[in-house]
Amino acid sequence: MLWKGIPAAVFVVVACGTAFAGQDPYTSDLASANLPNLVSVYSAMNDMCRDRPDAQRECARRDEAYKELQSRGWCWGPDDAIGADKSWVECRKPDSSSGIPRFDAAAQCRKVSSASGSPSEMIYGSCMEMEQSAYNELKPTWGRIPETMQSHCTMVAKASGAGSYMILQSCIEQELEAKKTNAGTSFNY
Repeated sequence: MLWKGIPAAVFVVVACGTAFAGQDPYTSDLASANLPNLVSVYSAMNDMCRDRPDAQRECARRDEAYKELQSRGWCWGPDDAIGADKSWVECRKPDSSSGIPRFDAAAQCRKVSSASGSPSEMIYGSCMEMEQSAYNELKPTWGRIPETMQSHCTMVAKASGAGSYMILQSCIEQELEAKKTNAGTSFNY
């Protein structure tokens, strides 16, 4: 199953670490921020920049976050969407054969296996097997997954830094299930 061999608590702590916990978003190093936190800084600063005429500092910080997002291959789009339908999407598809993102599984597994201090060979090996299995299962179906879901789940999977195919696969599975569940949902007055 998904967590075979890796204590779930260890994996969650490593995968969900935040770059701005307890730090000032005005002065934190954007280059070392994980993707969701970088998007959060951009969004917060953009809101302040648009809402206040005297927000030069916020506008400058928003522009810095935007440049950092673009340098990581993320764009505000898709280009053909109206403003309200836009979100952060990958500018390019890293793997031309299937479009599936390229993550550094070895770096991710080294990080996971060393979460308790010294590295564990057992955890590293299990992690690599699970990353490979998740990649192998995702690759043939990637093109059939809605692009907005691909972008959202890729961002979630990169929250830990190197990116995780296990997290990507889990996110896609959960989003697809939620889409089915939500299809029959309505609000009744």
